[in-house]
Amino acid sequence: MVFEYNHMGSQSMMDKNHFPQGIAFGESFLGRASELKTLKYNINSSHHTLLLAPRRYGKSSLALNALKKLNLPSVEVNLFLAVTERAAERKIIDGVQELIHSVTQRTENILSSIQTFFKNSNKKWTFSIGGVGVELNPDRKDEPAKNVHTALMLLEHVLLKKKKKAVIFFDEIQELEALQEGRAIAGAIRDIAQKSEHLIFIFSGSNRRMLHYMFDNSTMPLFELCDRIILDKLDKSLYEKYLQKIAKKTWNTLLSQEVIDKIIQLSQCHPRRIYNLCYLIWKDYSKDKNVPTLAKIEQCWFTLLEQRLKDVRYTLHRTLNPGQIKVLSLVASGAVRAMSGKVAQRMTNLTSPTIVKHLQALEELDYIERYDKSLYSVIDPVIADILKEHELANLEQAVEG
Repeated sequence: MVFEYNHMGSQSMMDKNHFPQGIAFGESFLGRASELKTLKYNINSSHHTLLLAPRRYGKSSLALNALKKLNLPSVEVNLFLAVTERAAERKIIDGVQELIHSVTQRTENILSSIQTFFKNSNKKWTFSIGGVGVELNPDRKDEPAKNVHTALMLLEHVLLKKKKKAVIFFDEIQELEALQEGRAIAGAIRDIAQKSEHLIFIFSGSNRRMLHYMFDNSTMPLFELCDRIILDKLDKSLYEKYLQKIAKKTWNTLLSQEVIDKIIQLSQCHPRRIYNLCYLIWKDYSKDKNVPTLAKIEQCWFTLLEQRLKDVRYTLHRTLNPGQIKVLSLVASGAVRAMSGKVAQRMTNLTSPTIVKHLQALEELDYIERYDKSLYSVIDPVIADILKEHELANLEQAVEG
């Protein structure tokens, strides 16, 4: 969809979304001043950008906040579930359609630009103008990569005529690598990106290993195409300041340091999880009006774990094998320091080389991170606590046995 931003009027305290569960805007978009400045500069100077971070670290929030501040026509093309080349092609063409409509207000101008382009390109596409804008239908005799290339060329042509810039935000770009013709589509994107003067690309995804492979491997189409911005966790002091500000507005008092520390400890300053937790805490305010206690914080965290239990189980069993889940559970437990030592081998019933192999896979899939030569932690605290609650008992029984 094309991004449009509406400034809301004044709202009551409880109507305001201080802890959004999706994209964060306004005062709820914390920190990232340096990253935001860099991304705005890249867009203004027509440099393409790759955003790198674990899942749910705020990559989309960063991109959309930058675009909002620059007030440029932009569209998000999310390639998640684009399981065929034609599906990826259609998503990209749909994004092009929306951008063309957003930068060209008058119907006759749209038709004129499209007709001129296709007359010169000798492409047999059909197009029409409806109530929601232009509809493009490519020549099915052409391969998806060729059609993507044509669509992006058309968009650059329209932008040139209108003397405007526009941004395509490709999310889950790593999905192309799973398609038989995905590299050809990536090659089409690269060709346009290298030549474009008015069209700027932002890339992101949820698999850092695959993104590094696509953008750092010299054999890949997107090699060294982009500047890159790496998002880390925000410092806990930013969250503390924000939570106390919202607490003061809500209860006319500050939260106790114990409560603040408990929120930080449970969420581990994970950008999505701290907002998940705080949303539940503040939602309960509408019921009892009381300042939250330690017991209330723990109750809300337990509620969050219960809400996410089925999703986490489904995701883990869909993406990991049983041995990897065992090793992930062991990392979550913090029960051993020597992850491939004798205790770990006994708890998982796996050999040392197999454990090392699973650790590497879990790190590549962004489930764990290494913070010392041999020490690991689970990136998502919700996954960690669900594993400790539901999987750790199996490992402990193995030791007792």
